[in-house]
Amino acid sequence: MAQSIGPYSTATEMLGALRARTISSLELVELHLQRIEQRDGALNAIPVRTADRARDAARAADTALARGQRAALLGLPMTLKESTQTAGLPQSAGMPHSVLPLPVPRERAGVRVHSASGKRTHPHPTSPGVPGEE
Repeated sequence: MAQSIGPYSTATEMLGALRARTISSLELVELHLQRIEQRDGALNAIPVRTADRARDAARAADTALARGQRAALLGLPMTLKESTQTAGLPQSAGMPHSVLPLPVPRERAGVRVHSASGKRTHPHPTSPGVPGEE
C-alpha cells in the first residue's frame, strides 16, 4: 500500500515519493502553501512568501526529475528563516530599518541548502531546487 504524502510527511518520505513519481514537486508546493494559508495567520512564521517563485521552480524541478536529473533535495519544498541571507529577498534579522534585498546569497546555510537542491546560483525560500536555474 502506498503511503499518503502530506505536509507532515518527512523530507525523506517526500523525496521518495518524488523519485517514485507518485507525487509532483508542484503538488508538494501546493500542499505546503495551503497549510501555510490555513495555519500561519497570527503566527506569522512565514512573513515573506514566494508562492509564484515556488510554483515556477516546482514546475522546473518536475521537468528536471522527468529527464532523470538528481540532486539531494531536488523538488523538495523548503523554507529558510528570514534571518538567513537569501538572494533577492529581504533580510532584516529582526531589525526593520536594515531590510534590503540581497543580490547574492552570503550565508553558508543558504548556500549549502541551495547547492543540495541542485541549483547552481541563488536559493529561494519555499522553492524546490532546480538544476541550472539562473
